[in-house]
Amino acid sequence: MKNPALVELIANKTGVVIVFIALALFAILGLVALALDVGFMYGVKGQLQSAADASALAGAGSLYPVNSSTPPPTFPSPNFVKAEASAKAFAKENKVAGAYLADTNIVSIESGYWNLEQDPLGLQALTTPTGKCSVSGAPSASGAPCTSSAGCPASETCLIQDVPAIQVKVRKPVPTFFAKLLGWDQFTPEATATAAIGYPQSGKGIFPVAVTKCMVENYFSQDPMPNPPTQVRIGGPYGSVVPGCSSGQWTSLTTGRNDVPTMKELMDGSLEHIKIGELIWIDPGAKDALFQYLEAKFIGRTVELPMVGDVALSTNTQTPITGFVYFKIEGTDNASKEIIGHFVHYYKDEHSTRLGGAKYNGVTQPILVE
Repeated sequence: MKNPALVELIANKTGVVIVFIALALFAILGLVALALDVGFMYGVKGQLQSAADASALAGAGSLYPVNSSTPPPTFPSPNFVKAEASAKAFAKENKVAGAYLADTNIVSIESGYWNLEQDPLGLQALTTPTGKCSVSGAPSASGAPCTSSAGCPASETCLIQDVPAIQVKVRKPVPTFFAKLLGWDQFTPEATATAAIGYPQSGKGIFPVAVTKCMVENYFSQDPMPNPPTQVRIGGPYGSVVPGCSSGQWTSLTTGRNDVPTMKELMDGSLEHIKIGELIWIDPGAKDALFQYLEAKFIGRTVELPMVGDVALSTNTQTPITGFVYFKIEGTDNASKEIIGHFVHYYKDEHSTRLGGAKYNGVTQPILVE
């Protein structure tokens, strides 16, 4: 015979359990629904970040002109107006959550100078970018950040730390599907990216001929720069303008080997990622085979040369790189074993790998800094 009290107790407990199960299922379904919406939001945020990165790079890439057969007569100033317009136009070429970004999705596009050490933080408006001396890492002799090599010891150059940059911030409202049950009608993910361009601090495919700081700085002290450019001979003394100044000499870079096969490989750009401050070997290199190889492959080409601080180059010794400059090879003089050509007024280098170099005649490709 059934016990009525026991039946009632079991029925009550069963009802409570059913209520708890229902509540638990609702909570679990809510968490699953929220996870689906949050996962979708993070997917959109990733697309926004890609769009911001690409737009910032496109903007920074427009700060300076592309290379042409006729370089600008003087080194150009960054074109912030053009860069901002390029970044905005490129942003609207990106699809996010299945639709192209519109003006309403572009929160801001800003330009200015970005300090590579982020001191101060963020973008800043500057008229004179500053830096630090290359070997010591300290400011100039005056105690203030250097603005040119003249503020540093003779063996050092001023590594410019303030680089022109473009910052892009984009946002995209994302409607929710299941999170509406919890009171969230939409999420609004956003992304920010900053890209910069500047003087190269390192690169790859460096041509194995070192030139001296005294010659380079004397060359670029001409105001205005002559057109056509002044011809230079590398391999001997640099005239009477800078007494005792060598023009330059072959270098085996960091390899320490100056045999002909190695030097040919270096001329073809086989050595990668060499940077300011690294020690390179200065070698005599007056070999007919090298000049013949140069004449066969490099006449008319613009190459990136390492610069060293030594006034009078000593062969078979090591000396630190103080900067990089771009030189157009026009010919050779086999009798005197000299390379003939001129420093170009401006060059954008596709092989540069790091910002923050010395201020001479070349800039990097755009690089993300944030």
